[in-house]
Amino acid sequence: MRNIAVNIFEKIKQIESRKLEFKEQLPQGSAFLKIVSAFANGAGGELIIGISDKKRRIVGVDDPLLIEEQIMNCVHDGVYPPVSPFCTIITIQKRTLLSIRILSGSNKPYYIKSKGVDKGTFVRIGSTNRLADSQVVQELKRQVTGLAFIDEIDFQHQNISFNNKSLNIFFDIMGMVDKSKDTLVKLNIVKRNNGDQLPTIAGLLLFGSPDLSEYDYACVRFSRFAGRFKHLSKTMNFLFAISNFCKTSPHSQLYHFEQTA
Repeated sequence: MRNIAVNIFEKIKQIESRKLEFKEQLPQGSAFLKIVSAFANGAGGELIIGISDKKRRIVGVDDPLLIEEQIMNCVHDGVYPPVSPFCTIITIQKRTLLSIRILSGSNKPYYIKSKGVDKGTFVRIGSTNRLADSQVVQELKRQVTGLAFIDEIDFQHQNISFNNKSLNIFFDIMGMVDKSKDTLVKLNIVKRNNGDQLPTIAGLLLFGSPDLSEYDYACVRFSRFAGRFKHLSKTMNFLFAISNFCKTSPHSQLYHFEQTA
């Protein structure tokens, strides 16, 4: 019990963060569910009830068992996929606190049922809970599948032409003799989809046309370290870097992929 008390005192000294929040009382309705959703969609977190979040005074709660029951019912009925909070009742300075721990979920995104995925998915930004936009929701889904953004098919450029000379240079550097489409699939440069072979985002960045405006933000950052200290840092446009590396024109021979009839 003494170790728990010391741990609580140490936490009270901390500032609220993406993994720690204090409340004097249990937040009601969606305010509480936002915290649960955000913790589950992030690295997990702990909500401690019974502490003034302004002055950090230990005020305690009156009926921790009733609050725990309310928490379980609220989370069960209000959040999807299911989340299992871990509640711990802590007695300190003759007052009772309730610690609620939410683990990082393995089935993201977690959202408030009544609001749906688009308006009910929250993420933790610092000590705040923010509504996740569509890109963040997609990233949460990718975390579950293990699929990186660059491994996804770009359906907007499914008839894109790859630079054949760049591909040949790449295969030569890698020492690869087999330059078939099956090899490109294995390397995630293209993917099969309903009988078609379509370019991935990685394929477009590496071997696509340099004027793909959708990926203007893509860049390569180089750093050289001398001992423990950064000696040189440089950022350049990703497509420019690849184009410069391959020393080839975008109008040279093309390795073309398109949908089958």
